[in-house]
Amino acid sequence: MDDELEQYTPMTAAGRHAAALLEIPDEEAAYGVLSACTQYIARLEGHDALNIDARKGTRLARVDAALRPYELSAAVKRSLSASHDHLHTLMTLLTKGEAQHTFAPFTIIRGSIEAASQGLYGIGPRNTSTMIQRSLHLEYSNVRNSHRFRQAFSEIDPNDKRLARLEDRAEASGLAVKSLKERLSYSHVIGTVDKEHGASGMNTAIWQLTSGIAHNWSWASIALTDREEIEGTRDDIGASFRVTSNTTWLATCVRTACILHEILRVTHERRSLGISYRREALQAEALMAVMGA
Repeated sequence: MDDELEQYTPMTAAGRHAAALLEIPDEEAAYGVLSACTQYIARLEGHDALNIDARKGTRLARVDAALRPYELSAAVKRSLSASHDHLHTLMTLLTKGEAQHTFAPFTIIRGSIEAASQGLYGIGPRNTSTMIQRSLHLEYSNVRNSHRFRQAFSEIDPNDKRLARLEDRAEASGLAVKSLKERLSYSHVIGTVDKEHGASGMNTAIWQLTSGIAHNWSWASIALTDREEIEGTRDDIGASFRVTSNTTWLATCVRTACILHEILRVTHERRSLGISYRREALQAEALMAVMGA
């Protein structure tokens, strides 16, 4: 794990500590990770992320001005709010539920990962032009999806000029309008965030697994659950099994969602306040913040 982590953060004492925190050797350690994650989620209540606005003169403020009325700041706050809401629901389920649910936690984790990834896709790039292009692409896809939804039930409002306005914003920023019309998938968004923030494919893998659970695919259920054969049910064809969630996998998925949310929260705060930072170091920083280290 040390070699993998060194790809995106200096292997200082902090880097080595982060590498050690990634290990979940057994079920006892998994419960420790789950406890740390629920405490992290509880601490989020004390942060005031949604009330942090982009300071004048920052790159984020310039991006907002170019996008108005489709400000990136507002989109990122929606992502933070949605991701946090999923995490808070997850914490409630894990700490106040009367039983450890087998499938529901994974679908909630999926929602948090998607929300946080969407925000990071827009605010994470190093240059202004890419931030503007991605923000416009996301909003263009959003509007087109709303059109598809409305077509199923009614006619699209002929006075809806949102796509035209977005194309105008692209041209004003020197961007190719055709780039907005390309299909934008969550696999692309999350994969891009993975590469840019040194997650080595972890976010994509966890998203695929949790999506598999949400879509009731057996391959994902088999991967993320434990199965105990029910005595007396075996015959020539097979047997019946009692299925429960695998605690180590659950801890890994919860931690991945928390780390991604923390990276978005910190990125939004630093972009808004004009604080410089090293994107390559955020993964290790977020891991230590989540684990309370």
